[in-house]
Amino acid sequence: MMIRYLLPLVYGLSVVLTHASPADPATESARAQIIEAYKDITSTYYEASSAEHDRVDRFAVRSDGVCSRRTHILQTLIQSHRFDPDDALADWLDVAVDYVFFNGKDTMIGPYAASLDTYVVNERDAYPKPWGANPMHPCPWPMVAGWAQTGELTPTDSGTWVLKAPDRHLWIAFDEHHRIVWVEHKYEADDPDFTRWTYSGYDNDAQFYPKSQRWEIKIYDQHGELTYELSHEATLKFDPNLAEDALPFKRPDGSVNLISPNEAMAKRTARESGRTLQAVLNDPSCGPLELGFKRYDRDTGDVISPDGKVLYNLKQIRAETEQAIEPQN
Repeated sequence: MMIRYLLPLVYGLSVVLTHASPADPATESARAQIIEAYKDITSTYYEASSAEHDRVDRFAVRSDGVCSRRTHILQTLIQSHRFDPDDALADWLDVAVDYVFFNGKDTMIGPYAASLDTYVVNERDAYPKPWGANPMHPCPWPMVAGWAQTGELTPTDSGTWVLKAPDRHLWIAFDEHHRIVWVEHKYEADDPDFTRWTYSGYDNDAQFYPKSQRWEIKIYDQHGELTYELSHEATLKFDPNLAEDALPFKRPDGSVNLISPNEAMAKRTARESGRTLQAVLNDPSCGPLELGFKRYDRDTGDVISPDGKVLYNLKQIRAETEQAIEPQN
């Protein structure tokens, strides 16, 4: 079975659950307490860092479903995107090797294929259609109050609660203080594949955001045999004040809220030469540089410049290339 998601997602409850009816007073009391605990969290931002893997994931989520994720991995920049190791070491925390921006409804923006300088706008069905890479799954704090209003709450044997988000295969487990213990997602109710994010590091009862995360994935074949397994530990740093700046793909001035690889390389040249960025860009020996992100239109095949001009049609180039290499009869 192929892995169908970038930041893939889980099921596999590790506790024995007993269902309570929606009208049960204990359930409704827990619902009210969870809503009260999360109602003031309208947006948040955190970084998940792994020094062992030279990886940082940055998440931002707002309660209306608008969200973003940027992933920075040093070795991916070197091995897959052919950055010079020195360039990569200096700039890997600025250049995302993968990213997702979601408008909360039906539009996702991400990189095109292996190009970090080209992005694709994907119009999708309205969200509850399962989507594994949605940044709100590992960062659900701003969503909890809304989901708790209509979601299914199930008590555990230990007296805590599990919330199933409405209209999606997403479960959130809480501790006795209604803090998140784990989040799980899967595509179908009977799908054995799952992803789970487990949170820990609550130093005291008043601490609401965790300090640690364990991201787990398990994929099974049609015979129920485990074919893929991942376990990844990360240290978390929350800063809700950064959320609004990290959420939009386009800034108010129209610029893209990312640094392209070309831009990073030009800035590094300026840094090391002691010249201004503009001086580097104006140097004839530098050659023309596309500092902005181009957009790829999947339907037409057009690659469009940051100012809206069609640069070339990728489908046409591919067709011409294939025709040119066909054996001559």
